[in-house]
Amino acid sequence: MSVVATYNNLDGVKTSRKELEKLLSRAKKEHSSEVVHRLTKILDNYPSFKYFKINIKSKIKEDKGLGNPRFNDLQEARKHYLDWAKKELIGKDLGLRILNKQIIFTSDGVRHALKKYATFSRVRIIERIKDLINNAKIVSVSEDKNKDKNVLNVYHLKSVIKFDNKDEIVNIILKEKKNGLHYYDHYLDSEIVKNKKYTVTVQGNHLVTLHLPVLKRMATR
Repeated sequence: MSVVATYNNLDGVKTSRKELEKLLSRAKKEHSSEVVHRLTKILDNYPSFKYFKINIKSKIKEDKGLGNPRFNDLQEARKHYLDWAKKELIGKDLGLRILNKQIIFTSDGVRHALKKYATFSRVRIIERIKDLINNAKIVSVSEDKNKDKNVLNVYHLKSVIKFDNKDEIVNIILKEKKNGLHYYDHYLDSEIVKNKKYTVTVQGNHLVTLHLPVLKRMATR
């Protein structure tokens, strides 16, 4: 039974904190963000309660592909994912296998990615950014277009994600500074003008073939 179905079946049921914590852990692993949001709220609001009787006014609809919690507007979605990132992402590192380096997730980088004019699709990708980076391929390495002297190299990566049973290519930008490699931004191919100098073959949830022009030389200083 899916995480969403398991949560919905709690309606009118008496359950324990331990069982809710188990379901929360599973929801996090399966990236079911709306279940995570609701269970976290229950457990945090009633820290001394050992048992709960759950009454669900609005059951969660099953989603296809990436979890898609319902929000009234983009501002509400941004707040939800920023709150999630503060707990699960910001201040943490990720080993990047293809470069043998650690990526640093900072508040500035996450906020830049979830900027006010970001699309809803771009905002909700943040939950999967670690997996996307681990499965990504490097497209290019270049100097910083803003000529920031603190930036040694800018890495452009591509990965793939499934939205509503459709594969989408995600662009990920990392900036290498003197104090390490920083996550900076991400966006979808579908959000930019389609003037590609490369083609992509996708199979399942992995980039199988990425046909690219010659890789730019790494900038050195």
